[in-house]
Amino acid sequence: MGIERDVVLERLQTIEEKYQNCHVAPAMKEVQAEMSLAVYEDRKYLWEYDDFSDIKDYFASLVDEYIG
Repeated sequence: MGIERDVVLERLQTIEEKYQNCHVAPAMKEVQAEMSLAVYEDRKYLWEYDDFSDIKDYFASLVDEYIG
């Protein structure tokens, strides 16, 4: 979460044996602290908060593109 896509791609280049069907998703905004609060304290999904409603669309697009 929140790691730049290029950083992940660079690291993957150094791994000799890796799965062939892996994909690197576009980076999402840094929400680790907010995600922890939502999940562990409030027991909610992050996108239930007004400031983070776009996060649901981000995850839905990942499912559609990479799984669906």
